Amino acid sequence: MQRQTVLFKGVNASGNASLWETNGTAAGTRELTGISGASPSGVLSLGTPDFTVLNGQVLFEGINTSGKFGLWATDGTSAGTHEVTGISGANGVSPSSMTVFGGAVLFGGFDTNVNAGLWVTDGTGPGTHEVTGINGAFSGGVEPADLTVLTTLISGNVVSQVLFAGIDSNGTNGLWVTDGTGAGTHELTGISGANTDEGLHPSDMTVFQFGRQIFQREVLFSGVDASGDTGLWVTNGTVAGTSELTGISGASATGLNPVWLTVFNGEVLFEGRNASNNFGLWVTNGTAAGTHELTGINGASTSGLNPSGLTVFNGEVLFEGTDLNGKQG
Repeated sequence: MQRQTVLFKGVNASGNASLWETNGTAAGTRELTGISGASPSGVLSLGTPDFTVLNGQVLFEGINTSGKFGLWATDGTSAGTHEVTGISGANGVSPSSMTVFGGAVLFGGFDTNVNAGLWVTDGTGPGTHEVTGINGAFSGGVEPADLTVLTTLISGNVVSQVLFAGIDSNGTNGLWVTDGTGAGTHELTGISGANTDEGLHPSDMTVFQFGRQIFQREVLFSGVDASGDTGLWVTNGTVAGTSELTGISGASATGLNPVWLTVFNGEVLFEGRNASNNFGLWVTNGTAAGTHELTGINGASTSGLNPSGLTVFNGEVLFEGTDLNGKQG
């Protein structure tokens, strides 16, 4: 029977952030010690290691004995945990937003010039490289964030690509797509209603099934419009298929400000700002008419529930909110 364990970041008795594993019991929970090449202060930083499964191993951001943040791999044992070395063009790649796509992992990373670019890896040093030759990217790197895989129907064809927030040559933050190659990476420009001064600034990108067919998928996200307000947007990965959901009843006139987008029971729950500028719990089916605040919640603060950390668990969504006494719980 195959061993089932969970890897996680934990802090040991010395206060160091390190790699731990558990099988769900106290006896089966332990720190992975004696990792070769790891920082004596712990292989993990205080940030998010971004654990990502690929080809029977887990990739993550780790710290080596020189204090550099690099790409690491583990099989769940100390002996099987190591830094992925020999990466051309890297000197502490500091991977972030790792996303599995097409049998590899795409991520944001730094090259030897400390430019933040788009990288790809198969989990080995020789198989890790920066995606170069991206047209329209910022000179200091495209700075990819919130990488999200979308497989959907476009003009009758099934298309798989990765959406991300990136910086263009004008220094604005926009919506980009990539197939993992330089030639196949570009910004979606000319989006109607998007902010052109500072950019759309897409964040909280969440894949949502909006129809009954398996490939009827879009991405809901938080974005900035031409007025500088942050609202709820939807995209299928094309310019024509990207738009803000406008005319949402009960939303703040200065932007819904959606965050913590979480798919649940065929809809998406999120924190949003209402017409009284209070932050409450909202739900959407991907349309303006189908987006509304969940009001009349017993015990919630009259100044806003302020839900955060939405997490699906055992058929429900758990979150932290503010009660009538102003306490977070």
